[in-house]
Amino acid sequence: MRRTGQTALFAALLLVGTMTAALAQGTGAIAGKVSAASGGLPVGDAHVLAVSGGRTAGRVNSSGDGTYRIAGLASGTYTVIVTNIGFSAKRAEGVSVSDGQTATVNFTLVESAASLSQVVVTAGRKAERALDAPAQISVVTTEEIAARPSITVTDHIKTSPGINVSTGGIEQANIVARGFNNAFSGSMLMLQDYRFAGVPSLRVNVPFLFTGSNEDIERIELLLGPASALYGPNSGNGVLHVLTKSPFDSKGTTVTFDGGERSIFRASFRHAGTVNDKIGYKFSGETFTGRDWDYIDPAEPVTFDTAQRVPVDRRGAPSFRDYGVRRQTFEGRVDLKPIRDLTLISTVGYTNIGNALELTGANGTSQARNWTYQSFQERVNYKRFFGQIFMNISDAGNNSAQDSRGTYLLRSGQPIVDKSRVIAVQATQGFDVGRNTQLTVGGDYIFTNPRTSNTINGANEDRDDVTEIGGYVQSETKLSNRFQFIAAVRLDSHSAIDELMFSPRAAIIFRPSADQNLRLSYNRAFSTPANFSFFLDLIQTPNIGGSGFDLKAEGNPPKTGWDFSRGCAAAVNGGLCMRSPFTGGQAFVNASAASALPGFFAAKQASINASLLPSMTAAFAGFGAPTAAALGAAVTSAITNSMIASTPTDVQLASRMALLSTAFSSIAPTNVTPIAALKPSYNQTLEVGWKGIAMKKMRFDASVWWQNRGDVGTSALLSTPSVFVGDTAQARGYVASVITPAIAATITPTFIGAAAAGAFGPGCTGGAAVACGTAQANGTAAAIGAGVSSKFYSPQIATPNVAGGLAGAPLGTVTFNSPSVKDGSLLATYQLVGNNTIDVFGFDLGVEYELNDRWSVLGTASGMNQNQWDNIPGGNGLPYTSNSPRLNGSATIRYRDEKEGFNAEVRTRVSSGYAINSGVYATGYGFAIPAGNPGFVAGAQTGPGATGPGTYNYEGVPRMGLLDIQTSWRLPWEGQNATLSLSATNLLDQKYRSFAGAPIIGRMIMTRLQLVY
Repeated sequence: MRRTGQTALFAALLLVGTMTAALAQGTGAIAGKVSAASGGLPVGDAHVLAVSGGRTAGRVNSSGDGTYRIAGLASGTYTVIVTNIGFSAKRAEGVSVSDGQTATVNFTLVESAASLSQVVVTAGRKAERALDAPAQISVVTTEEIAARPSITVTDHIKTSPGINVSTGGIEQANIVARGFNNAFSGSMLMLQDYRFAGVPSLRVNVPFLFTGSNEDIERIELLLGPASALYGPNSGNGVLHVLTKSPFDSKGTTVTFDGGERSIFRASFRHAGTVNDKIGYKFSGETFTGRDWDYIDPAEPVTFDTAQRVPVDRRGAPSFRDYGVRRQTFEGRVDLKPIRDLTLISTVGYTNIGNALELTGANGTSQARNWTYQSFQERVNYKRFFGQIFMNISDAGNNSAQDSRGTYLLRSGQPIVDKSRVIAVQATQGFDVGRNTQLTVGGDYIFTNPRTSNTINGANEDRDDVTEIGGYVQSETKLSNRFQFIAAVRLDSHSAIDELMFSPRAAIIFRPSADQNLRLSYNRAFSTPANFSFFLDLIQTPNIGGSGFDLKAEGNPPKTGWDFSRGCAAAVNGGLCMRSPFTGGQAFVNASAASALPGFFAAKQASINASLLPSMTAAFAGFGAPTAAALGAAVTSAITNSMIASTPTDVQLASRMALLSTAFSSIAPTNVTPIAALKPSYNQTLEVGWKGIAMKKMRFDASVWWQNRGDVGTSALLSTPSVFVGDTAQARGYVASVITPAIAATITPTFIGAAAAGAFGPGCTGGAAVACGTAQANGTAAAIGAGVSSKFYSPQIATPNVAGGLAGAPLGTVTFNSPSVKDGSLLATYQLVGNNTIDVFGFDLGVEYELNDRWSVLGTASGMNQNQWDNIPGGNGLPYTSNSPRLNGSATIRYRDEKEGFNAEVRTRVSSGYAINSGVYATGYGFAIPAGNPGFVAGAQTGPGATGPGTYNYEGVPRMGLLDIQTSWRLPWEGQNATLSLSATNLLDQKYRSFAGAPIIGRMIMTRLQLVY
């Protein structure tokens, strides 16, 4: 701190002189050599400091051959720090110096102007420099992870190039590479220490379920682009790999406390140690609590259904969201090194989500409760062989379909039973073929065993296991000192698909220098449908819209697909058959309105009576209140009873078919065609990339890519048409012909009595009363039936209410001809949408520049040419979308002072706005609204909150510009390694929503105190 005045200056000079004299008395020294990790070359002019008690005891620069020597040190313990532009700083703690002795400390520095200089394992399933990897890959380092308070791994990767993170709350997030997000996303392969990290049967990525603690993460590797040639299914859109620390390299104990807004509290503990040089162990865990942002989804009911599928204590109860978030997690690991080059690693992990909110695509938001996740892993490394076997187990917290203790759906109250397991065996082996070629061969066996107690997979529970087997070979050939050629091929089989999946890969790499890499690559990647895409059998919305029909999400049967029954009357809707609750539900009947109409009126009698009664009573007010009430009730009952007893023909009552979501867009019988069995989808990618290190200060990694995507599909898409009355005018005429005699018969006695009493004039009394009263009754009945005015009748009452209400009322479902389909529920299923493919162009850029040994700036930018395709159906009667921004990027300025232990970072994140169409979540903004879609029509229906027979119209995602800061400071506590950190995301509290159906996100400030022993 700056002092003024002669006294302060004298005191400072005296203090410096005293310290210099004291240090000069020492005769100890610290010496060694500074080398570069890349090539082992000496690093000259590196700054080397010896620090003791918070004071610099000695300082030198390394010589041209990398050697250094700090002499004149007093006996004691020192921290030695090495810094140099272009390299990450290195520290050596606890260096003991004795008088007259020299302590030797050598340093190997890693070029800091890139994660490119880091060793990565994800790109080629082997250790290699990121700079040499034949793909775009970025790394989040140990230092970055340690400096940032976080809830999940997503907090560390939000500014990584090519990565899109949509946030659904303080813990819920979806991560995708190069766009194409969904509410229920598993498009990016997530790994934790080489094992799958997704939920087994649902194949959805839930970062909150990762086991272990943030403090145990060594690094996060993010591979952009397809990786199927090496990783097999479901890696066509990139790989996120979380790698944890080896106990041999990270001995000690770390205790961390985080706190922040939203009542966040997190405490973690990690300890690693060794028994000897052959046995190492570690264990880590944390507990977390917080409160999510409030949000009420207008598509969720006020009270839960009373049906049998809902647990007893939840039937008819108010529906509400529990915003509390709770989690506990643990991971333990033992490493064995019995002989040279052999490492055996055993890991067990456990996570319990006590409470949280998670979005699903087909069923809306779920309330996750008591959801546990377990993993068991054995892996072996011997020279160039890697093998592992692991099992992941998910348990959503319920033991049966009537259990109310665990996870459930907020739209229906139904519990989710998920005790699914995945067991995988994987192995790779590297070989040298000649002097210039390296060969890697590998294989995978994956067994997925859903266990859902007839909830998620319903009637498919006993036939939903899936086995996947694959193998690959990759060659890397050095063509010259500058050129390398990489080729790979993979074959996979899937027990639910009649097709072998073929995935080739080829890349040519040109290295103009040791720190430059130009590549041209081609990949053909594949994705297989998730288990639930084949076997899902779950009610999404009971009694949708009060229609009498449940909406069910139904899987597409493996290898067969769906077909419709056409064994009914050919004259009606092309012989298609339907099931309807108004005809008994189980049996197929003609797909006609006529066959269902009497049952429809019987089912709706109470509601129709309730709507007609006030008008009918008012119609006869001229008779006085008691008579009007009696006549109103009698006429109301006569109308519905006559319709129940009617037997219309298909000639009298025309029929039409339409999807309930687009009820006024008719479907021709010829367009109701079989739904093909699901197949794998293929994405083909061409990529040109350039990455390297320039001037020892700048790191860059850029790529331009083109992709032909075949994974153009939808979430469960409504696929079974409903049957409606085809002609409203004809229906009114038919209804009038049925109810008019019934009304006349009901009111005639009263009208005759009124005529005899002179109500219709003197000409209707006496002997003329019967004929006159009957005529008046018939005329009034005809007027009511026709919906026109009369003396005793207000216009537009009976026929419009009865016949007009039929226009949008579903009467039956043209459903699948399968033994597994037993009723007339509306079925949404997964299907190939016209075998569509789309072409997408994009770019990704990451740059880091070191201004000096303390300051650096970083930037990222990503984009693609299109994120909405109006000519391709995406479900909900709306276009297909990528559900991600066209453009996004970030800019960061970073300060690091290793000597003082102070780090700070300021960053901005920006992205363009976008529309969403993903399962039950859809926004109307940005779409060319198709004609006849009542959920998205002009006028009041287009704004947020508009409803209709279609999907609820959520708000679109706006463009965003956010400011984040973070800082950490190593506290000057004697004998204590303690760090205080602060992180503020969205510092300016810009309210934003990053996905439909998600809450509005605001500022989040978190602090951290970390103690290392």
